Amino acid sequence: MNILTPFEYFAPETLDEALELLATKENAKVIAGGTDLVVQLKEKIIHPANVIDIKHIPELNEFKVEDGKGAVIGACTTDAFCEFSKELQAKFPAFSYAAGEIGGPQVREMGTIGGNLSNSGPSAETPASLICYRAQLVLVSKEGERTIPVEDFITGNRKNCLKPGEIIKTIILPEPDKNTYVKYAYVGLRRSMEIDVANMCIRLDVDGDTIKDAMVVMGSVAIKPLISEAVPAVLKGTKIGDEEVIKKAAEAAQSEVHPITDVRASAQYRVDVIGALTRRILRDLADEIKK
Repeated sequence: MNILTPFEYFAPETLDEALELLATKENAKVIAGGTDLVVQLKEKIIHPANVIDIKHIPELNEFKVEDGKGAVIGACTTDAFCEFSKELQAKFPAFSYAAGEIGGPQVREMGTIGGNLSNSGPSAETPASLICYRAQLVLVSKEGERTIPVEDFITGNRKNCLKPGEIIKTIILPEPDKNTYVKYAYVGLRRSMEIDVANMCIRLDVDGDTIKDAMVVMGSVAIKPLISEAVPAVLKGTKIGDEEVIKKAAEAAQSEVHPITDVRASAQYRVDVIGALTRRILRDLADEIKK
């Protein structure tokens, strides 16, 4: 029988109350959806003295999408909500799709976007697309708020820049340019409830049939999301859908990754997957742009 280590449970109703608890309670952990934390509790990986439930705090469940102003998403917004939101599907389809690939349906109904980011796993689904959409995080503590780009948030394997007493409040996605296209893809060993072998998101900023700028972010191939330098250098100034360019971009992406071998895949297989994802996404983007 798996008996949890005893802890004191708090369910604050306001953000100020939650931040006060975080600032004053020793050895405290925050719980929202609990899809990661409860597993860690059951397996005795962590032994908090206090657990603070933030799931129902109104400020952390904010959701707003406005024309010309992008989106504001509270950290406790569920993965499933982001998956099925028509507003997000229309403005930020790569992020909405990525959110829909987290775990299985039951996990997505409980899990939160803030939790997916805070867990900071190397194979997490949402960071790559959020980085490509130039998303920022509003972090809050009793001392106040600060805003940082998502690309600066995750610092290592399950490590991030949250300070003691600090949590994610909201995710801010700026309005995408009409000539910006973003697509996310991944490879896993099964259709759901899997941990990605590798994932990738590519953003193309185009002018007519020419790639004006690009961003490529790769996941599950380093201790944190890997932002490519080599691939944009190959793509900038080239024609959309040029097969020779696509081949060189795939080779450039492969040259940048140095993944590990683990129970899910060998390092070489991950390198091969990165090449395949690069080719697939660039071809899909070319088809979308040329429509």
